[in-house]
Order: sequence, then C-alpha cells, then structure tokens
Amino acid sequence: MQLDFVIFLEPRAYRLTCIAEMDWITEICKKTCAPIVSWVKNMGIDLVGVESQGHVHGLTETWVSVGINFISIEVSNRGDIEWIRKTLDSKVAVIGNIDHRVLAWSKRDIIDEVSRKMQFFEQGGYIPAPDGAILADVPWENFKYFIKILKDYKRINTIWYSPPLCRTIILSGLPL
Repeated sequence: MQLDFVIFLEPRAYRLTCIAEMDWITEICKKTCAPIVSWVKNMGIDLVGVESQGHVHGLTETWVSVGINFISIEVSNRGDIEWIRKTLDSKVAVIGNIDHRVLAWSKRDIIDEVSRKMQFFEQGGYIPAPDGAILADVPWENFKYFIKILKDYKRINTIWYSPPLCRTIILSGLPL
C-alpha cells in the first residue's frame, strides 16, 4: 500500500496560546519530528502535514523547518490562512480553514466565508474544506449548499473533508 500523505496531530496548542514553551517545543520537534519526516519523505511520501485545533502562532515556523509542507488549522483559534500567507508565504500549503461553525448559519454567511478564502485557492497551495467536524446543528441543506458553492467555483470536481476522527473522506460525484 502506498500512502498519499502523512499527518501529525498536534496536541500542544491550546485555544489561546501554546501550553508549552516554544524553545522546548522547537527542540523536541527537531529531535523527534525531523527524523520521522525525513524517513517518510525517503519512503517516497512527499506530503507531510500537521493538524491542530489550537492556537499555532509560533509553532508553524518550527514545523516548516523540520519539513512539514501542509497544515490544517482551525479558524476559531486565530489560525487563519491570511495569517499563514503573511507569515510563511508559500512555504506551506493549507487544507481546510473554512470555519465549520459557519455551515450552521445562513447561506449568506457560507458564501461570505467561502468567498473570502477562494482568493488563496486561486494563488495555489490551498484546498478549501471545513476546518473541523461538521456539527450536528448544520442543516443538510446548508451542507449541500456549501458543497455546491465549492463545486461551482472554478469547477472543483473533488472535495476533501478531513474531520478529526476520520482522516480523509473524498467527496466526488455526489448527487447534490
């Protein structure tokens, strides 16, 4: 079996800040993650990422320095793609980062959130998707509307959705 990518789950970032000292995290990351990333890339797996639901400011540069080349972060913890692009330019790709909470709101809110992110899709290095699990309060009609907007935008044919407990589900060709 050939893997398409490897993703680390990052448990040290908290909602407002990282719960550990940055120097300590950098040291640990370079000692533990760097050899794993190197081994993974030597196995022919070029995509190595990190998923975090916490506040990751300060961590991303360390991740890039050890070879991480994509991240998935939550908007609710100040992890916005705009900040990533300003800080890291195109050194790292982003998956997700469409606020999953917006899907429970109005269709206008969904359009606004998706529209704000699609400029980064056009620049490359960004796969638009919800930044977390789709919550139970999201109406099915809103979810279908969200998928339709993505598919209509520049004719996206495949939608990636990566909830925390289910690594990757590829939604393609759904009868929506």
